[in-house]
Amino acid sequence: MLWNICAVGAGGSIGAVLRFLISKAGSHFGLDVIWGTLAANVLGGLIIGAALEIVLARNLGENARLFLAVGFCGGLTTFSTFSMDNLRILEDELYGKLALNIGLNVTLCLIAVWAGIKLTKAVV
Repeated sequence: MLWNICAVGAGGSIGAVLRFLISKAGSHFGLDVIWGTLAANVLGGLIIGAALEIVLARNLGENARLFLAVGFCGGLTTFSTFSMDNLRILEDELYGKLALNIGLNVTLCLIAVWAGIKLTKAVV
């Protein structure tokens, strides 16, 4: 159990730092905060699809799955931030922006998970 906790914690730390850097990169280029959140969510979807496929194909075990999927992707993806972004957009009554943000995040993240699985199966 201790190794499981360490795997999740280590992966989560790395994923959270990467999410922070993605957000900073977006704001550096003058992008609205939702684009950094979208980028982190799509990247996380792609990575979790690929990571879980590698873990299964190579039989890497529970700690690898916990590190990559629960820790790293959990720290990287930003569903709580996504929800807060949407609440703020809703409070500002920007309904078109709200629909666009929800639609893009859900659709592109589903596609990214699918692509991560397909791309990984092609090379594993």
